[in-house]
Amino acid sequence: MVKPIVQQLIKYQELILYVFFGAATTAVNFAAYGILERLFNCNYLFSNTTAWILSVVFAYITNRKYVFLSGEKTFKGVIREFLSFVSCRFLSGGFDMGAMVIFISIVGLNDYTAKIITNVGIVIINYVFSKLVIFRKKVRPL
Repeated sequence: MVKPIVQQLIKYQELILYVFFGAATTAVNFAAYGILERLFNCNYLFSNTTAWILSVVFAYITNRKYVFLSGEKTFKGVIREFLSFVSCRFLSGGFDMGAMVIFISIVGLNDYTAKIITNVGIVIINYVFSKLVIFRKKVRPL
């Protein structure tokens, strides 16, 4: 009984870790947003941008080290990987900003409701980018 469960956990380890660290990244994003917007009364777009930057740095570190187990060791390779990560996050960040404007300014949703809805899409988009573009396993020629 335990063996099949362990096998399933191993089989889906990457996805499980991605969801875990994705939740942690979302927590970083929400905490930064809340502190700036609620405590310091910053504009929601400024708060969202700053929260995005902090969460991207956190996500890169955790995705590289714990989720996708990047084997990149050279400085040049790590910089290339980081720039690829940030570039893909800019795309999902654009989705984030656009969705926040639409949900808050046009639809009239509460900002936290808008962030929850938006973050579901962002997690999916970012996983696809990370898996297929940024941290894809390199195939070595024979």
